[in-house]
Amino acid sequence: MFKNRTLFFILMMALLVLFAGCSSPNNSLPENGAETGEQSQNDNGESQINGSENGSENDPDSEETKTDSGTYVGLIDNNSIEIKISGVPEESSARAFRLGEEIREGFEERFGLTTGDEVRFNYIPKENEQPVIIEIEKIN
Repeated sequence: MFKNRTLFFILMMALLVLFAGCSSPNNSLPENGAETGEQSQNDNGESQINGSENGSENDPDSEETKTDSGTYVGLIDNNSIEIKISGVPEESSARAFRLGEEIREGFEERFGLTTGDEVRFNYIPKENEQPVIIEIEKIN
């Protein structure tokens, strides 16, 4: 009986150490001293311009929107694009975004973007999903 308790205790301690080692700490980026209206980074390493506003894919007043800028990489499929976000490390700058209903139809023809174009865009961050772009414009 004593041997079973000891074995159970050791097993539980091993699991505790395993789970503690697998958790990730909250890594925040150092402050970059950006002034109001300039580009800054949030806690997720995402670059942000002009703070946030209210908006959503179907109802612009129902969810928080963010404005960002970066380099257009290209279409992933008919519903998604890839953009390298400005102001974040190169290895984590590429992000996939879902196209909102308003801009999805005829995206390539309407916006005429090519790989390497600098863009500014508004998007709705989605937890556990791709963020949804609701507006995009070429800035160069």
